[in-house]
Amino acid sequence: MRELNLGRKRRISKALAYQLRHNPHLPTNPQGWARLDDLLSALSETGQPASSAEVLAVAQALDEPRFEVWDDLIRARYGHTTTAPDDHAVGTPDGVLYHATASVNLRDIFQLRQGLRPMARKAVHLTTHPRTALLAGRRHGPAVLLSVHDPAAHGLECRYAGGTTWLIDAVPTGALAVVPLHQLFSAH
Repeated sequence: MRELNLGRKRRISKALAYQLRHNPHLPTNPQGWARLDDLLSALSETGQPASSAEVLAVAQALDEPRFEVWDDLIRARYGHTTTAPDDHAVGTPDGVLYHATASVNLRDIFQLRQGLRPMARKAVHLTTHPRTALLAGRRHGPAVLLSVHDPAAHGLECRYAGGTTWLIDAVPTGALAVVPLHQLFSAH
C-alpha cells in the first residue's frame, strides 16, 4: 500500500471515530471491539469506503493512539456515546492534566459551578499535554485551557485511556484552574 496523504488519514480517522464511538448499529462486544469486516461494511454503507490496509494503518498510527487493534478486532480507546469499554486501568497521572473548552462554557463551569461534565460522552477527557488539549478544545470555538493539579487530592479517580489521555467521570469546579496564556509560552 502506498503512503496515505494527511487528508485521507484524517477522513478515515474521523470516520473510524464516528463508527466505533457513536454508531449504535455497528456490532460490538461489551468491551467495544468490532470485527474489522463489520467496520469496513459500515464505512462503505455511509459513503466512506476504506480498505482494511488503510483502516489498520490509521488505527495503528503511533502518533494518534485513539484506537486499538487485536487480531481482526478494532475499538476506540475512549470517547464513546454508545457502549464504552470499561477496562481502562485506574492510575495516577504524572503531573498536571489539561482540558480545553470553548470560552462560552466558562459560565456554566465556574459561575454555575457545574465543573466539567462528560456531556454526551461517558467520561471527561483530559490529557497530560496542554497543546493536545487546545487542539481538541478549539473545535467548538475559541478555547480556554483548564488544568487539574493532583486529581487524587480532589477525590477524582483517573482511568488511563492510552497515549496522553485520561478519563474522569466529572471534574468539580474546585479542582479546576484556568491556565494563563503566558504560562504556555514560558520555558519550563
